[in-house]
Order: sequence, then structure tokens, then C-alpha cells
Amino acid sequence: MSVTGEVVPAPAQVPAVRSCIACEETPGDDELVKPCRICLWDYCKDCLMEMFRGATTGASPMPPRCCTPLQIHTAYLDDETATRYRERFEEYVTRDKTYCPSRTCSAFIPERLLPAVETPPTLQSLQLEILESIVQSANSRFFRGELPITEQPGYTTIVPQYMDLGIIRERITAGVYKTFRDEIITDLQLIVSNARRYNGSTHPVAKTANLFTDTFTRAFAGVGDKLLPLLAGLRYQKHFLCPKCHIGICVECKQIAHDDVPCDTTAQDHELAMLEQFEYKRCPLCKHAVKKMYGCSHMHEDEDNEMVDDEHDEADLEEPAENKLQDYLGVDAVDANHGDTPKTQTAGLVIDTTTSVQPLPPNPEGRLVDLDAGGTRRWLDGEMDFGEEPEEDGGEQIWACRHRFRSYKLHGSRMSFNCGDLSKMECNSCFCRVRPDVEVVVKAKKKSHRFSQFSTARVVHEAYLRDAAKNESAFPMAMECTYCFFVLCEACCGKAKAKAKALVTS
Repeated sequence: MSVTGEVVPAPAQVPAVRSCIACEETPGDDELVKPCRICLWDYCKDCLMEMFRGATTGASPMPPRCCTPLQIHTAYLDDETATRYRERFEEYVTRDKTYCPSRTCSAFIPERLLPAVETPPTLQSLQLEILESIVQSANSRFFRGELPITEQPGYTTIVPQYMDLGIIRERITAGVYKTFRDEIITDLQLIVSNARRYNGSTHPVAKTANLFTDTFTRAFAGVGDKLLPLLAGLRYQKHFLCPKCHIGICVECKQIAHDDVPCDTTAQDHELAMLEQFEYKRCPLCKHAVKKMYGCSHMHEDEDNEMVDDEHDEADLEEPAENKLQDYLGVDAVDANHGDTPKTQTAGLVIDTTTSVQPLPPNPEGRLVDLDAGGTRRWLDGEMDFGEEPEEDGGEQIWACRHRFRSYKLHGSRMSFNCGDLSKMECNSCFCRVRPDVEVVVKAKKKSHRFSQFSTARVVHEAYLRDAAKNESAFPMAMECTYCFFVLCEACCGKAKAKAKALVTS
């Protein structure tokens, strides 16, 4: 109110100008996206596309990330770039990678293209499978060997040879039966005749024995389809083709197909032995050999998807207590303590207090030397560049995550902004189309602060919600891991949980 009593309108609030957090440009709200699942930073579409393109060439980290990995639907990619990104991302998240063994190809082969390693069934395994189906039948309850039948009065006098399903299982395991069916049928019939002989034909146990006969007869009759491949000498798939160069690859050893020649793992065994002797560790993701030269024990992912968290104590790797190579293939290792100089502890790194680099000891002729030994006093001031120290918070690694999934919810203040093209949201494993769990804001009878702040959601996502009511139910619900923010369809979610459980127990 002015001095004259007139009401002066309050100055209009100028809305804050949104800008891209990466390039700091202000292209306008239509060109800005909020791709992160945690923060509300804006990225322009050009920067997002550049991040995803860089991830396919190794110029930027895989996957692109803010506080969380960014999903492909948040970047408006062309089909070619999107396909290339899916290929690189699938390679990144695969724990046990398979590459074409041809040196002129070396293409990555996704797990979904690998045939299952099938072990042909044996006669013994089929016999045990049939016996298990017989044991599970209710008609077998008196004949499983769980009851003290032989302790019944006069049993051993009336029944000269006792038999039960437990004894038959032991005989199958020991390989007593030389035929697939006849000898087992004889022992099963002995169980039936013993029940009738001791109890009489009208006793309930004898009547159950009659039903038991029908049970094992049907069990053996239904195994024909499984027995046919063995009798016909059919072979299971031992080779598969590289999807790029079409060379044959062995299912078991993943080397070039070698027909009936046994798999040769000599070279791999020798390599693993040498890595162990030289105290190298293998990255659990890319399987490359790594060794700490100096500094802290943390590692992070680089452009080639090599990453590992090495939890071994720094002193254990930098200054080994004894030379383990002395007695192995006549190998001499450089003494890590040779020419040791005073050190000081700074910010978790062991640093030399002198700048001189101690020379390596002379190498006896004909002896191998551990060229990576020496620790901080050799490598810190050397010419080799090992990169910057990794960040403390690198996020949960997808390939090693324990996974806890929930539906991918899109609600709250995010509904007022562009969070990407929701119609292109896809599973991070099989790349099928998935749908988010969208919180639809219902118009309130009485306007309140809660509903007014979300009013723009009905404008931004109006088209998506309209389509969702028609055909979105045809797509599976998107499931999001609360640890690593991996997005999967419901089918792949179950597989990921099983793999994570196996990883924990292994």
C-alpha cells in the first residue's frame, strides 16, 4: 500500500531459468530433460546424446550416469546409435563374457545367444529319475525302506529275501544293474510278492502293493522319449556359430570347434598358474589380470570396462614378505624392499620422502624377473601414468549388485517435467518394451496445495497416460533395483535375482 492508500500490486515473480548442468546452456524447457532418478538436474538433449554416443566409443564411461545410470529412453537417440549402445551395454553388464576365439574377429557374443551346455543323460541317471518318480507316489509309502518291516514277528522266516526302494537306489548308484529295465523290474516285483506273502492277499498292504505294480509299470512306460536318443546314438549340440564371422565355437571351452578332440585347456592353466605366482588378481568382470603398483586399493571402471575392488591390504601387495617365485620355474622376483627409503603416510597413500628412484638389482642371465615389483618408491615418480585415483562414491556396480527390485515409479514433482520418452522405456537385459508405474493424479474436489503442484503433470504426460489406458497393459511392468537402478522386465527380474543369489553363495 502506498502513502496515498492505493494498493500496489506485488512484483511478478520471474521463473528461474533452467540450464543444462553439463554445458550450462539455456536451450529452453522443451530441450531439457531430467534423466536422473535421484536428483533434479537438467540436461539438454544434445549433451545426453553425446554422453550415450561417447559410451559406445569409449570416450565416456559406460553406462552414462548422473547420480544413477541413465536409461536409454531419457536420450533421444537415432536407431543406429541406440542399437550400438545396446550392444556395448550388454557387453558391460555381462559378468562371464564370451568372445569369438578367432583373432580376426573377437566379437562379443551375448549370453542369450549361447546354447546351454547340455550333458547327455546316462542310463543310470534315467534309472534314478524313474525310481524317484516311483518313490514320490503314495502307493510306495510302505516300500520306501523307512518302516522296520524286518522286525515284524516271523518276517525273516516267511520272506527269504527282503527288498525295498532304498536298496534299489543303492544298487543303481553302485552300477549293479547291467540292463536298463529288466533287473529293476525283477526287484520291484519282489517287493510286491513279499508284501503278499507276509500279509496275505486281502491285507491293506497287499492291496497297496497291487497299486504299486501299476505305479512302476507306468513309470517305465513313460520313459521311452528320453531313452530314444540314447538308443539311437543321437548327439547333443557341441558347437555354435559366432554371430559375426560364423566360425564354429566349442560350447564347453569356448575355443574354435575341434570336433571329437578333447578340449585343450593347457594354455589357460599355465596362464592362471603364472598369475598366481606373480600375485596378480583377476578382475571379476572382464577377467583381465591386474596388480596394484602403488597407492590405495581402490579401482574403478575405465574406458575398456576393466574394473575391480581390490580389498587386499596395501602392504601385502606392495611389500611381499617372502619370494614365492624362488621355487617356481626358477623365477627370481625383484625384492620389493630393495633399497627401501623412509616413507610418510599422507591421505591414505604411501609416498617416498625422497625423490630418488632406486635401480633394479642386476638380473642373472637366464632368469625371469618380476618387472612389476618395486612399489611406491619405483612407480610413483616413474614415467608410467596409471591415471587418477578413483572417486570414493562410484555407485553400485550392476554386475556385482545384490539386487532388490521394485516397480519403476514415476510420481511426485517429476511428473511436471520431461523425464524422457516413456514410450521407449526398455528392459536393460532383453531390451523389450516396458512400462513405468505411473501415479495418475486425480482431480480433487477441493483444490489443495498437493494437487495444484502436480497440475502440470496432466499436461506433460497427457498423451502417454491416454495411450497407457489403451494398450500399455500389453507391456510388462518395469522393475527397478533400489541399489544399482538396473531396470528390467518382470521375466528378466527373476533371472537377475537368481544370478545375484548365486553370486553371493559362490
